[in-house]
Amino acid sequence: MKWTLDEILTHRAPAHRRLLQAVGEATRSQNTAVALFIDELQYVQERELSALIAALHRMAQFQLPVTLIGAGLPQLVARVGAAKTYAERLFTFPEIGPLGDAAAAIAVQAPAERLGVSYERSALREIVQRTQSYPYFLQEWGKCCWDCAERSPITLAEVETASAEAVAELDASFFRVRFDRLSPSEKQ
Repeated sequence: MKWTLDEILTHRAPAHRRLLQAVGEATRSQNTAVALFIDELQYVQERELSALIAALHRMAQFQLPVTLIGAGLPQLVARVGAAKTYAERLFTFPEIGPLGDAAAAIAVQAPAERLGVSYERSALREIVQRTQSYPYFLQEWGKCCWDCAERSPITLAEVETASAEAVAELDASFFRVRFDRLSPSEKQ
């Protein structure tokens, strides 16, 4: 017999089919915990999201050591609330935005330094300014600077060259995916 995710996670399945509850009980017996990490949670279908929330609610009721750490775009909060009205009591929704300028510079510089490469101060300032300290953009600029640089330290001129590549990469992937999801009127 086949079971849906909804049936496996919630009370509608027989006890041996309640996967998350069984995991929680086994975990508790071993005096440890389980954390589920799910990125792009806003794309989970409503029925599955509802089942996941109900199962996590059940874990809380039975005080089982199972938790969810999810990440998603801002519309996730509304989707979770629509899936289960009690969800706002189960979860916290911290907003993660851009890093501060100092942290952004460290995010670019520290990995390079571990490999013996540094950045000129002006180059770091330019990356932070162009990316507005957005973590994913910092990663993209760091990669492109690394690819463009011929030696250490990475210079402002190399950042400027790498910036054209970084923008092209973001346009082809990050922004393209979002653009393709827009309706014709939104694209216009």
